[in-house]
Amino acid sequence: FALLAEQESGYRRVARMTRNLDAAIFVRKDDPAKRVEDLRGRRVASPNTLALTSILGEQMLRGRGIEAGRAYELQEALSHNNALMRVAENDADAALTSLAVLEHMPQAVRDRLRVLLAAPQLPQLMIMAGPALAEADYRALVQAMLEFKQQGPGKEFFELTGNGDIAPITQTDMDVLKPFMPILRERLK
Repeated sequence: FALLAEQESGYRRVARMTRNLDAAIFVRKDDPAKRVEDLRGRRVASPNTLALTSILGEQMLRGRGIEAGRAYELQEALSHNNALMRVAENDADAALTSLAVLEHMPQAVRDRLRVLLAAPQLPQLMIMAGPALAEADYRALVQAMLEFKQQGPGKEFFELTGNGDIAPITQTDMDVLKPFMPILRERLK
């Protein structure tokens, strides 16, 4: 969404969290699935289809010849947490979400789940400024955000959230997201 906002609405880059998105396909520890192909004919829970974890998960499945609605039943969950809980409670066979979400689940839930396949990591949690923000205010916001470091005033925040630290948004960060723009635009129609 940060790239979309920049390209289509003139938003400007402020900063991003340094922890990358660690999307994955999760199953129960006792599930017989050993490969993604083993999810054929099964139920896969996914948060909102606009979520990058959903897009990545669907791409991992499609890349192995498994299409939603044909080879598996895609079930939209209420949230990332809900997708994992549905698997833990045997209401779905797999979930498309991230390791960060799993880390914040109760230990009893974490103990019941495992990663079937992890996606390549991507930048996430970008902070953007609207185009109407005055230039002086924009510069002050960027400076304040980039000073909110893990080894400084952001220490408690980063310890609680697990978001790593804060850093500038680079062109490389945006370039790696470009392949997902056509999918996002199509889903927003």
